[in-house]
Amino acid sequence: MATYESVRYQFTGANIDSASIPSPTIANGSVTNTEFQTVDATSSIQTQLNSKFGATGGTFTGDITLADNVDLNVGNGNDLVLTSNGTVGFVKGNSITIEDASGNDMATYTANGAAELFFGGAKKIETSNTGATVTGALTATSFSGNGANLSALGAANIASGGTLPSLVGTALTSLNAANLTGTYAALNGGSITSINASNVASGTLANARLPSSISVSNVSGNGSGLTSLNGSNISSGTVADARISTLTASKLTGPLPAIDGSNLTGIDTVPSSSTAVGAIRSFALYAFNSNTPTGTTISAGSEITPASYSTSNLYLTIDPPHNNGNGVLYGRGFQTQAGRAIGGKTRTTVSGTWRVLTSLYYTSGVTSGQNSYSWAVSGAGLLQRIS
Repeated sequence: MATYESVRYQFTGANIDSASIPSPTIANGSVTNTEFQTVDATSSIQTQLNSKFGATGGTFTGDITLADNVDLNVGNGNDLVLTSNGTVGFVKGNSITIEDASGNDMATYTANGAAELFFGGAKKIETSNTGATVTGALTATSFSGNGANLSALGAANIASGGTLPSLVGTALTSLNAANLTGTYAALNGGSITSINASNVASGTLANARLPSSISVSNVSGNGSGLTSLNGSNISSGTVADARISTLTASKLTGPLPAIDGSNLTGIDTVPSSSTAVGAIRSFALYAFNSNTPTGTTISAGSEITPASYSTSNLYLTIDPPHNNGNGVLYGRGFQTQAGRAIGGKTRTTVSGTWRVLTSLYYTSGVTSGQNSYSWAVSGAGLLQRIS
């Protein structure tokens, strides 16, 4: 059987056409279908084409180039079209989705619909016919455009730069002066209310703008108009005499200068009674039972409470020295015989604290000799009530 490679056109003459090439000049005079379908004696043309890129698929090992304005159509309805006009490349389709290797959406695009961008399969940006919606925080180096629809804008986030236009005061609420720096134009304060005086660093406020009570940590200037000033807040300086009233001893410390007492009232020149503060009277120690007390002295300068004073069976009495029939008078005090108890005395009930001006003392003993006896002596002392 002749092959395509072995068949040759044999002819004579200068002209070749369908009439001048008789079939006997073509090899053996006939060409079968198999001969036309075979490139060489090994395999058919279709087999060799299929080994390069068959209808069931294949692998390109080199570049594929499409000329300008030639489309690469994917899908029965040309769902995806790739083309280039020589300058710009185009990806066309009514609905396009880009996924990662795991099948998670990265971006979707819908004709006359939204464009969506994803992060890790979670949608973060979606466009609409009115703009775009961002899910999460939007970070940018700058923003421009009309901010009419911005709401809940925190003034603390306006760090620096730019100029704020004149604003209608009614749109400003909770403006914190701590966030304002620099110089500002004069404002008409006719409609401004509830201004915190702590934010007014300088200038003059009309009396009508001052509240009835002002609390400040430091005030300087002419205080002629200040009233009801609490003296406990005056830590230093000089207060005029006219501003001092109801001065009590608890407010006075340290030495006081000489005072002219001509205008002082309510001061008694003498104590009002024998037991009032300032009164001076005598007291004496006495043994209130037959037990033998030890010798006792209350020194001058001591401060005691006579009504409750007690030591070594001794009380204080204000009874004057006298002979109770069992003893005899002795100096400023009294003595007794036949026992060391001094009878006939009563414990004082005088209240208050008294200072000893002259010492009080008590002593007792026993005489020696044929007519020995026990004896006791108490010397009275002067005390002055101090409180």
